[in-house]
Amino acid sequence: MLYDSVLSNAQKIRFHTPGHGELPPDLWKTDVTELPYSDNLATPTGAIKDLEKFLASAYRAEAAFLSTQGATHNIMQAIYATKDDGAFLVVGKAHLSVYNALRLFGTKAYHVDEPYDYSDVPEDVKTVVLTSPDYFGKTLPLDSIGKNLRQKSLTLIVDSAHGAHFAFSSKLPVSASEYGDLVILSVHKTLPVLTGGSVLVCKEKFFDKAKYARNLLHTTSPNYIVMCSIELAVKRFLSEGEKIYDDIYRAIDDFTKSLSAPYRVVPTDDFSRLVVESPYDGAAVAEALYERGFVCETSYENKVVFIVTCANFFFLPTLRRVLEELPPQRAYVERQSPFRPHPHPTELSFGAGWTLVPLEKAVGKRSFSEVGLYPPGVPLLYAGDVVTDRIVEFLKSDPEKTFGLENGRLRVIN
Repeated sequence: MLYDSVLSNAQKIRFHTPGHGELPPDLWKTDVTELPYSDNLATPTGAIKDLEKFLASAYRAEAAFLSTQGATHNIMQAIYATKDDGAFLVVGKAHLSVYNALRLFGTKAYHVDEPYDYSDVPEDVKTVVLTSPDYFGKTLPLDSIGKNLRQKSLTLIVDSAHGAHFAFSSKLPVSASEYGDLVILSVHKTLPVLTGGSVLVCKEKFFDKAKYARNLLHTTSPNYIVMCSIELAVKRFLSEGEKIYDDIYRAIDDFTKSLSAPYRVVPTDDFSRLVVESPYDGAAVAEALYERGFVCETSYENKVVFIVTCANFFFLPTLRRVLEELPPQRAYVERQSPFRPHPHPTELSFGAGWTLVPLEKAVGKRSFSEVGLYPPGVPLLYAGDVVTDRIVEFLKSDPEKTFGLENGRLRVIN
């Protein structure tokens, strides 16, 4: 079953999260529980407290909170810590966990597309949620956005799950931890950390509420192996990060310059997020690479995404050769999105009752659920949006990648 399936693919070359290759052979010895010497994540007073202070310093933040449950937990933690201040405005393409948290905590929330100038923020909004970088290595101008929001006395939450490595190289964008009030860093995505390792950093004024939120939402059996892997990775990258990313940069630069048509590298703000596009369907290219021993992070439209880390960058010449040797793949056919944009803040419909109906019977009704493609895990249909024939056709076309449906049925508002 799962064990055999994972082990049978263990020799493939991984360009996906988590960002580790070989781990310290004695790391398994750190699989302990709350003991006199190992501290307690719920009420840290010793080693864990010291580690969180160290992480705050590493990310130039005022406070830091460990998690062994991934960025989803930290997103819920950040939203819970700010939910009593007022409504939320989610800007752009946010991960589905943002909407899960907003719904779970009974908050009032709006959504608006990017780009957005913040000129018409609803009066009841007190917290803005942004995602930077996105799945494809694109970042937002958080410096100017942060200044704008501070002038309006608004709190800024940044989901920077894919940017936890930014703090360790001057060639990478500035870490969101230097701009946001509460910032989510999924360290296992790009650093040599075990899956589930993540950190929430925040301003001191949010410390008490964020701490309570962690205790409320986090398991009382935290994974010490994961926490120790976070410590080891951040210590290593504080001392070696510049050199590591210099090496990665050179390898990607060589890859980019030597890659032959019809493939090309898409420019990104995060050079280590390698996005390759072609005239071919991205899923077809990803499948062909998998058959030849390479596993990418994801495919989307005519693109294939690779997370390049210290554990895999030396395979880039081989990846380039294999890409160039691929036979022509299935052509990519662009589809026009049938989903309604939100050019201005649009209130999301949380809290209503719902009914599961077959997709065909959802036409004309308002969606209760967020629905989209995973990865990247961002909604295309939002709570309260009206379902159309074209939306149903789109969702039925790729059921394996679609989230928000249940056996071909959609939750609609009663």
